[in-house]
Amino acid sequence: MSTLPDASLNYFAGSIAHFLAQDRLFLADQVVQALASGGGIYNFGLTTDSQVVSFLKFGLVTRGSDQVLVEIKEDAAYSAGAPWQFFNANRSLNNIFTPFTDTKINVTEDTPGLTIKRQTLLGSTDKKITSEQETGLDLILKPLTSYILSFTNQDATDSVDLDIQLTVGAGK
Repeated sequence: MSTLPDASLNYFAGSIAHFLAQDRLFLADQVVQALASGGGIYNFGLTTDSQVVSFLKFGLVTRGSDQVLVEIKEDAAYSAGAPWQFFNANRSLNNIFTPFTDTKINVTEDTPGLTIKRQTLLGSTDKKITSEQETGLDLILKPLTSYILSFTNQDATDSVDLDIQLTVGAGK
């Protein structure tokens, strides 16, 4: 039994097509080159605005390593990093609305918060071919909450290149 209200579940069920039709689908892409072997970490910091429902979905393309740990941490505190922008999937509109009050890349994790999702993505045993995966870590985010999306290279010997695609739908 879900703890989400039925209205939230119905809203989420419409997923990408619904948010695109409502002009509330936002995309972002980030390439991370040569994330160090043996525990190299790359963090994204996101703080949601007061929207009732927003969801996060991401895909990952890896090259060079066979194990990447993906974690989402809620009520996390972060600092530093560089500004990073989502753009509206409907390119005929300006970015007049975004579901976040803050988005940064390569942040420092000051307080980890609660790990709400955790998954190790396994690549090829060859370690040289590209692996593309939807992570299965989709979720509905709480309003006015900070999150850290953390990517850790668990391969002991090989660095990894990451191409991370984030999709966010938001509504009132």
